[in-house]
Amino acid sequence: MLLILSYLSKLRKMWPITLQWGLLLGVVAASARQNILQVPNSYQSYDHGLFKPAEDLSILSETEFTTLSHPAFPRYGVRIKKSTFCDETVKSYTGYIDIEARHLFFYFFESRNDPDKDDVIFWTNGGPGCSSSLGLFMELGPCRVLDANGTKFHPESWNSNANIFFVDQPIGVGFSYAEYGETVGTTEEAAKDIASFVSIFFEHFTKFKGRAFHMAGESYGGRYIPVFASEVYDQNARLVEAGLTPINLASIMIGNGITDFFSMIPSYFDMACTPVSVPPILDISTCVRMKQALPRCQKWMKESCVDQFDSMSCGAAMSFCDAEIGAPFFNSKKNPYDISKDCEGEISDTLCYPVTKHISSYLDRPSVRKLLGVSDSLNTTKFTSCSNNVGRDFAFNMDEFHPTQYHVAALLERGIKALIYVGRNDWICNHVGNEKWTSQLEWSGGAAFSTQALREWNVGGKKAGMTRSANGLTFATIDGAGHMVPYDKPKESLELINRWLSGQELTLQWSCVLGIITTSAQQTFLELPSRHNSFDQCPFNPIEDLSVLSETEFTTLGHPAFPSYGVRIKKSSFCDATVKSYTGYIDIEARHLFFYFFESRSDPDKDDVIFWINGGPGCSSSMGLFMELGPCRILDANGTKFHPESWNSNANIFFLDQPVGVGFSYADYGESVSTTEQASKDIAAFVAIFFEHFSKFKGRAFHMAGESYAGRYLPVFAADIYDQNARLVEAGLTPVNLTSIMIGNGLTDFFTMMASYFEMACTPMAVAPILDINTCVRMKQALPRCKAWTQSFCIDQFDSMMCDAAMGFCSSEMWDPVFASGINPYDISQECDGGVDDTLCYPAIEHISNYLDRSSVRKALGVSDTLNSTKFSACSKEVEHAFFSGMDQYHPTSNHVAALLERKVKVLIFVGKNDWVCNYLGNERWTMDLDWSGGEEFSGKPLREWSVDGKKAGMTRSAQGLTFAIIEGSGHMVPYDKPEESLEMVNRWLSGKEL
Repeated sequence: MLLILSYLSKLRKMWPITLQWGLLLGVVAASARQNILQVPNSYQSYDHGLFKPAEDLSILSETEFTTLSHPAFPRYGVRIKKSTFCDETVKSYTGYIDIEARHLFFYFFESRNDPDKDDVIFWTNGGPGCSSSLGLFMELGPCRVLDANGTKFHPESWNSNANIFFVDQPIGVGFSYAEYGETVGTTEEAAKDIASFVSIFFEHFTKFKGRAFHMAGESYGGRYIPVFASEVYDQNARLVEAGLTPINLASIMIGNGITDFFSMIPSYFDMACTPVSVPPILDISTCVRMKQALPRCQKWMKESCVDQFDSMSCGAAMSFCDAEIGAPFFNSKKNPYDISKDCEGEISDTLCYPVTKHISSYLDRPSVRKLLGVSDSLNTTKFTSCSNNVGRDFAFNMDEFHPTQYHVAALLERGIKALIYVGRNDWICNHVGNEKWTSQLEWSGGAAFSTQALREWNVGGKKAGMTRSANGLTFATIDGAGHMVPYDKPKESLELINRWLSGQELTLQWSCVLGIITTSAQQTFLELPSRHNSFDQCPFNPIEDLSVLSETEFTTLGHPAFPSYGVRIKKSSFCDATVKSYTGYIDIEARHLFFYFFESRSDPDKDDVIFWINGGPGCSSSMGLFMELGPCRILDANGTKFHPESWNSNANIFFLDQPVGVGFSYADYGESVSTTEQASKDIAAFVAIFFEHFSKFKGRAFHMAGESYAGRYLPVFAADIYDQNARLVEAGLTPVNLTSIMIGNGLTDFFTMMASYFEMACTPMAVAPILDINTCVRMKQALPRCKAWTQSFCIDQFDSMMCDAAMGFCSSEMWDPVFASGINPYDISQECDGGVDDTLCYPAIEHISNYLDRSSVRKALGVSDTLNSTKFSACSKEVEHAFFSGMDQYHPTSNHVAALLERKVKVLIFVGKNDWVCNYLGNERWTMDLDWSGGEEFSGKPLREWSVDGKKAGMTRSAQGLTFAIIEGSGHMVPYDKPEESLEMVNRWLSGKEL
């Protein structure tokens, strides 16, 4: 990517569609199926006397090239010589890869440690068109050229523990050349040459055969390396067929790469206009214009470059994005490779780093060229760090608009590890864009990777950056570094590579003292000790009794099994003086989730534990606490009032504000959670930490309950807790006794629910029809189309764009008429009291918010001071928008429910009959259709009446652990509308009785 800026002004004149960051577009000229390896017939291999390897590099001359070839690669040869320069402590070599009339120059340095055993690294710089001499003499090589005095020994070279290549590629870069003007214009063409060279080298120098081989690069290396590595991997099958030794491709390492151009473009706004690395560097008016242009840029790119590649339209789209998103940054004169600095010199002259000119001057010395064996045909050619001609050829072929994240996924699926490391201060190939594509990568380990929190990694006891790792994929940021991490942070980059080569996690190994451990590929947040040690043998002392907690200060809890998590908790005597109550935060690095905990009114030392969340997504569980099932209620401006039908009558109970941004939960630096799966990891870790610390609750029956969007949340949360139990046992910890989930008026299957809206509004299924005939006729006519579209685009095959369009249609035809009617969508037997957006049709919500804005209340609860200037909001629009933008609601969790039932976790689905938005018809339908071993028995049972104190409460159906219950006279919030019935229902459920 370094080249991109140097020929920018020329390209903009020649090609109207060129991007500011220097990328045009490309046709792949070489067939991806082209076979450059010539395979012998089945009766003969190359080991049968046709080929004798050179075997030992020590036989090479210092003055003349030795020419290597191989019958398997008749078009390829390698010229190589000793070249003692740069670092006299190791053997070094230079030479050419000869592809007929094309010749690629390379440097090779043996390891300073153990060249006969250490791994082999292949390095290429980016551009496209930049010489790997930049990597050698400026970043990670055995010597550096930092001024006019020539080379200087580099103690943090990557050859400290590895043998390493630096290759000038493709043709026309650095000292590489073509005899008759031949060129390479695509990454795929270049890959064939690299794969052949690698095979020839390993075949000749047998002491390196079978060594772990790592392909590394930076910048446009994010496009190169995945394709090069894929070619090497695929070539292995042909090597084996030819009787040759396959390459032991172990990993790829990409530094500040441009792997997915389309993920990178939107991140340019974040890097320039938000404090994701440094304070915003562009003025407000410019940032506003960029923000307004961004949606059009993304939409146009997606339509013309991603969904269907149209070279002319894609070029036009990228030209627009260039002008609106890229150009403002370049006009600022900041260094695009390190936004913490100004550009030093002209970009086209120095790439903002004057050292590049010293490198060019050094490589123009005749004595140096002679020592390296540079071709005489280049005697009259000045060395240039980056070739404008090569960059233009790649740009003309639109090469950069072919993302290679699918190659990365394919390599991961084949056991090839991938390290994506990024200096935080780079703009052009930044950490935001790289984290985005790695988190969204589709592969079998994707869920484990994307749901893991970023964790701090350290060098010498100091923070080096943040990292996330799972199943062979590691993403790492390096604080204080720009585009060229080894240049800016040599010690940290060497430590990063050494840990990677040795197979260690960046966070190093677990210790009892620190509570840090290598992350297992089988989990995302629970850290296991070795099989010979358990956490019970480590310095972890649980708090046996909650009574030791302070009323004025938080007690902080941690556990070595969960190094990224902590819990702050304090006594908070409020709401119900008859029981002990507590509040606090779950701390997940820079994210903090607020909770309330009330002991049981009956027998807190024996009663079950209930975990409660409200829905939204984005609504605070203070609604459940103060309006529905908590020990006190706030129904007017007078504050709290004792609630006799609280669910803590016979259970200990949590209320949790989740995810981050909801209620009193907050993030230090604006971090957010936008999927249920992300939120779930935090919940599971918190639950385990709580039970480990407060041992009197260990082994208690644990029930997860909630309403509304909790129909999406709870099945996923419970599944994570269940799956986590196996890892707890392996770690010598006590598993959580997950007994049941209880979902009230839940949105478990969005698509089944959508179809029920007509029946609830236009037929007397709960109350008399609430909409006029004309509206109902229109809804009835739209319903088949709504069902067909959602089935085709959301269920049979999920197409995010088409599914969103289908749901937009369904919403306008099935949803909007009810909200326009003035009826309370949460209880269609009533008018909406106040606006839906303002009070959710329940004025009590305003009273709750006012109560929680009292400074005395916040102090008693221990609410963070960072929220002092923030008004309490029952529901967060920002969180709701984040979840809906990610289409979280379009992922039904009925399959999670089935899986829990199969594992003997009971399920209660209870529904107020008068609710419209998450109604009983939709909930009954999905429970009847649920595919599980008890499904036939459950669906074959009729609904039966259930009663409280001799009066009908509703109807119910139950079989093999699944219970469905209707509560008559109730709307969306059953404990609010029918407190006596809801408490009786829960008490029967906890005691194991049928309703």
